[in-house]
Amino acid sequence: MNWSKRYLPIFALFVLAISQPLFDLFSKNIEFFVAWKMGPLDIVYTMVLIYILLPILAITIVGIIRAVHKPTSEAVEIVFVFTLLLFFIIQQLKLFDAIGANTLLLIACAIALLILAFFLKKPVLKKFLIYFAVLSPLFPAMFVYQLYAAGFYGAGDLYVSDETSGDRPPPIVMIVFDELPLITLLDKKGLLDDVRFPAISALAREGVWYPKAESAGVHTTESIPALMSGTLKEETTLPNFNNYPINIFSLLGGKYDLIVTENGTSLCPSIYCEEAEIALDIMWPGIAYDIGLTYLHVITPLGLDEFLPQINHKLNDFGSFVASAGSLESDIDMDARISTHNQFLQKIKGQNSNKPALYFYHNLIPHYPWIFSPSGKKYTTGIATPGLSKEQWSDNQWHTVQGYQRHIFQTMYADKMLGEIITALKEKGVFDDALIIFTSDHGVGFWPNSYRRLSRKKFEQLDETTAKADFLSVPLIVKYPKSSKVGVSDSKFPATDIIPTVAEIAKVKVPPSLKGKSQLGVENLVTLNKEIGAVDLISHPSLLRKITLFGDRDIKGLYKAGVSGSKVGTRIEGDEATGALWGRVLVANAEKYNNLDLSSSFIPLKLSGEILGGTNNDKKPEIQLFVAINNEICGSTQTYYGMKKNPLFDVILPIGCFKSGANQIKILQRDEADAEKLLLVYTSGDDTYGVRHEGFIRLRNGDVLKQSDKAIQGSVDSFSYSEETGLITTWGWAADIKAGEPADYMLYSVGEKVYFGSDIFFARKPLAKYYKNDNLTISGFSFTLSESLLAGQTIEMIPVMKNGVYGSLSMKKFSDVFAAMDKRREILTTITGGGVPGDKVLVAEYENVKLKSVEDGQPVLYLANKPGLQVTSTRSIMDGYLDWLSLKNGELVFEGWAVDLVETSPASSILIFKGEELVWQVRPTYKREGVVKAYNAPALLASGFIAPVPLDIFRSTLGDIRVIAMYKDKRAFELHIKDPIDN
Repeated sequence: MNWSKRYLPIFALFVLAISQPLFDLFSKNIEFFVAWKMGPLDIVYTMVLIYILLPILAITIVGIIRAVHKPTSEAVEIVFVFTLLLFFIIQQLKLFDAIGANTLLLIACAIALLILAFFLKKPVLKKFLIYFAVLSPLFPAMFVYQLYAAGFYGAGDLYVSDETSGDRPPPIVMIVFDELPLITLLDKKGLLDDVRFPAISALAREGVWYPKAESAGVHTTESIPALMSGTLKEETTLPNFNNYPINIFSLLGGKYDLIVTENGTSLCPSIYCEEAEIALDIMWPGIAYDIGLTYLHVITPLGLDEFLPQINHKLNDFGSFVASAGSLESDIDMDARISTHNQFLQKIKGQNSNKPALYFYHNLIPHYPWIFSPSGKKYTTGIATPGLSKEQWSDNQWHTVQGYQRHIFQTMYADKMLGEIITALKEKGVFDDALIIFTSDHGVGFWPNSYRRLSRKKFEQLDETTAKADFLSVPLIVKYPKSSKVGVSDSKFPATDIIPTVAEIAKVKVPPSLKGKSQLGVENLVTLNKEIGAVDLISHPSLLRKITLFGDRDIKGLYKAGVSGSKVGTRIEGDEATGALWGRVLVANAEKYNNLDLSSSFIPLKLSGEILGGTNNDKKPEIQLFVAINNEICGSTQTYYGMKKNPLFDVILPIGCFKSGANQIKILQRDEADAEKLLLVYTSGDDTYGVRHEGFIRLRNGDVLKQSDKAIQGSVDSFSYSEETGLITTWGWAADIKAGEPADYMLYSVGEKVYFGSDIFFARKPLAKYYKNDNLTISGFSFTLSESLLAGQTIEMIPVMKNGVYGSLSMKKFSDVFAAMDKRREILTTITGGGVPGDKVLVAEYENVKLKSVEDGQPVLYLANKPGLQVTSTRSIMDGYLDWLSLKNGELVFEGWAVDLVETSPASSILIFKGEELVWQVRPTYKREGVVKAYNAPALLASGFIAPVPLDIFRSTLGDIRVIAMYKDKRAFELHIKDPIDN
């Protein structure tokens, strides 16, 4: 068989299964390329990767194997063909929503095997694929044409506006929040809620509020271009300058100093806005990752794609979300949003041009994901939101309530950001003279079994009244220069009128092709009556629902959502009786609450956990739970079922319930016999299920279990530990084989204390088949436990039978896991100077940090998305020494101390560099009484540090070793070294 007959069919299948679906998907989402700031040549490279390089790589692998061992290559060819057929068929079957994931995979495999058999036996299919391969260049050609039609190629003509006569025009400020519906901001009277959103309300008092205003679209790439250009186009039109050459930037660019922050659009012409290029070593790995993850979504059956990182909350760079999932210190994307805001504030302060300024800021907050509290502190490390999948809410009412609550919290933080912008404008002295326009690009929805975000096509299929209020009604506040107009207007102020209004105030002429009109002369529609607001929305179902859930004009009401919210804010006596769930409630990372630092940028206000022993098959109603912090009920929630078998719960708690240091957590359940009575089901630090004695276990409820090692068999098949979460996951099986009876449930003991693990609920069909007894099918278990419970002690797995007899399962094969945990605990205990085991002082606080020397030799720290920070050696600002350096067990151990003398506080971080590279970091927590005496400052007690760094890290990095102390990104200090380090 010649080359073309052997390999062109594989090439054709690759195009059918992979290349063409990707071309089709990205042609409908070409804003992906704008977000990556890709040029035409970059698009060509991407096409070559998808259409040529990947299939050639696969074919080359087969060819190399064939040259070495022909039978193996034929087997590999069959695997390739089957896999590509499977991928292609899955995509076709996904068009039928009614097919479940498992069924879909079975059908796809069956069809793929049938076609594979036909492929191997009948040459007609191979001939067809050869012809297809010859014609396949049509797919990349069509892709290029679609990009051209959308305006990706070419350049728009720059419109130069004629100036009108007059005095110097005023500064112009346009602030656009993302995903903010007007209803979020309203109280029950239809007025702006000035308690929850003081900055927005204050701006409205100095300007004109247009409560009837509507967005021009339901998607950023539709609404923002209309807002900025006064032109309405199709939703699929690429939001760049080529398609919108007449816009606010091109109109004012010759007359104004443009200070622009766009997100998801590229409307500002390059002559006025120089975009910072993305480094190639960041861009291309990011593009490759995005394409790979996107394709995984294409071929993964619905339901199973929940396990993949989500891609529908960003335009690109999905990898930054993956880095942040479950990792506190690397919330790359969300930190970038804060950094962008801070940079915008600095641009306001630093604008010194002779021209007036146009400040445009598209703020991606309060856009999903919701992780910020009203103060701006992060309260969770992941982005997952229960009940939300592919921008659609499930039918679980409580999930939408919690999502709505988190959205409001993040909007309150966005309000704080607006307040910071207004303060900066006032300090700059431009607020009074400025035209300030505040609005949102579009809204979002919070109804069960409906959309959070949607396309224009889906929007038009919804009930018009509800859809408009949720997705199109947006805040619009205009503060005219000198506050010449103040009040509330019943004008709709269409988005197309923004440009003409701005142009009239800026004294520039607009082309006659723009259809909008200036609102500057609309005087008779403004009222000074502050009691008149969004009258059309007062009786709207969306507003009524929000008020019912969260109340209005207070903060506490936000935490009282749900049927049990009335008890939030009350105190408990502390002597509550225990409920049936006692010992079965697991709080994730409970040890975090033992040593809270309320000054930290992250506070775990989102408390999550699960009820051990429940199963999805129970179909039980939701369990109402209350969470008390330090004996005050701070939140209520209810359980739900996710991917785990056990019922899950989570709740957002107010920061005011916590104190720095140790906090006691109690979880309570309503007594079914007395609705006013609460039963205790969990107390942090006292969550045992029973106590172990010689030969028996006495449970907390008084029952006694008796030991019998002969009857019960089983195995702990997996016992895995995650340093990231601090949790151990285990699974296995247990049964009385002779009696043909599975165990009833699992306990585990640590020392004398006994804890509940899980019910026996997993299917173990191979086990039942092996022992030829179907009664043993449901004999598996799985549960999680916190590593902090072990603290170096021995754990024992205890299966319990229905008759109250228990046994023990061997853990010997997991000795390496215990050794790794013990090693980590030893290091942490050394560094904390005897602190709480499990306190993650080694968690990275800084990433992408470089230490460089400027021309005068003075080192400068470059933090991610922040300007350089000068490293000082002046001891009047910070002070510290590296006292000791020793080699022990293959580790270089750094010991010293560092303090900040401005704040009279220990340094917040110690960074160890080798050359420019950051290789290690710790937090000072070790007691140094000598430092206290030297400075007569008890606050400096915990200023010592010990950092055992593996030697291999230094061997792999060039440069000198330097130790830098940091204080909250404000100051950096190079530690004095008593003895020079021999590198």
